[in-house]
Amino acid sequence: MLVFWKHGYEGASLATLTQAMGISTTSMYAAFGNKEELFR
Repeated sequence: MLVFWKHGYEGASLATLTQAMGISTTSMYAAFGNKEELFR
């Protein structure tokens, strides 16, 4: 949530989001499906 607040939706990269969550990109996709679903 903090990454989206700081960078906005468009500015929040997957790398920044996954690093902030401490998970891999694969795990993010498995849990949320895509960036939009993570945002919701």
